[in-house]
Amino acid sequence: MADIKPINKQENPEGSLIFEDREKAEQFLEKIEEKVESRTEKDKEIGEQQKKEIIKQALAEELKKYGPEPIEFRKGEWQYTESDRENVQKYVNIAFSTNLKRATSSLMRTNENDNAAQLRTMDLFHDTLADHLYDELVKRDMLPSSKTYSDVMVLTLAILFATIAAIIILTVALLK
Repeated sequence: MADIKPINKQENPEGSLIFEDREKAEQFLEKIEEKVESRTEKDKEIGEQQKKEIIKQALAEELKKYGPEPIEFRKGEWQYTESDRENVQKYVNIAFSTNLKRATSSLMRTNENDNAAQLRTMDLFHDTLADHLYDELVKRDMLPSSKTYSDVMVLTLAILFATIAAIIILTVALLK
């Protein structure tokens, strides 16, 4: 992945990530947190890949507000060149240095006469931006943590062993 340009604090206020303001960023993060908690309750364990997928879904919902709905993602359908990736990286940098709305409208103007190319580029933009956003959220420690099933199991076993040890100690003490 190419480096993300530093955020321009005048155009993109601190804490706003790729959004127009901090409030929209917080709403986005709340949506992600709810989905992570929901998935954790259902699956008991959620890893990096599942969190990335949650971010991609939430980001797709945001992109619907500014342009055509990103198409259903079909792995292997499109082959992207290095030039495609470099082109899309410019828009990812715009999203982080200004906001998602400006990046999306700029991207939409590049292929406005070719709907298929526009959707293809939007798909790559969505994937690339989601990856960078995930990395940025991890770097800033802004992703909700979720206790995994194994974490809960270890805690439960520790409590169980402590209880058994206490019972043994009390039994030995009573027998003396």
